[in-house]
Amino acid sequence: MNPRPLSDFRLIGIALLASMIVAAVLFFDPFSAAPEAPEPVSKGGGPDLELIDATISRFQEDGAIKYKLRAPLIEHFEGITETALTEPDLTLYSAPEPPWHMTAERGTIFNASTSGSSGSEQVVLEEDVRMRQLYPDGRSFELRTPTITVYPDREYAETTRDVMITTHAGRTQAVGLEGNLREGKLQLFSTDEQRVHTVILPDQFK
Repeated sequence: MNPRPLSDFRLIGIALLASMIVAAVLFFDPFSAAPEAPEPVSKGGGPDLELIDATISRFQEDGAIKYKLRAPLIEHFEGITETALTEPDLTLYSAPEPPWHMTAERGTIFNASTSGSSGSEQVVLEEDVRMRQLYPDGRSFELRTPTITVYPDREYAETTRDVMITTHAGRTQAVGLEGNLREGKLQLFSTDEQRVHTVILPDQFK
């Protein structure tokens, strides 16, 4: 059985630890006074690692790209195993279907080991979330919601918040959804106060 590969962010943490060890060896002075022990960093402290204008790419076993995540600022918090994203821009590839392009004002990545998910990381996108898919023949799909949780490895997404779906055929409103992004199958939800509502554009009847 092959060992399970480390996640992108655990690899980042290992690389950071290695660089700290090298720095300690280069700058060690045996005649200098021993510095005072630093205060322990609490969960409310700053990030362990910051990446500016960064792009993270993940590939499948056959070498094909799985997803690409860009952000002006990525902050990794090792102690609580989460990574904060500023203005995340996530592209999820699901060939032969067109890729999903997702943007938001902020987001958070939770590692699989702490998220409770079976075998994948969670990417939580928040504030003005937009998901788009554009087909070569001109058909389009756009979803807007305040927040959504995406599982890139499983190509699955879910939210319990209001959603607005706009396509080339019309618009649909719902209260939450679960969706298989690879197959484009979405299950929409409603409440007693707000039903699933669809408006078909007049051009569809010509």
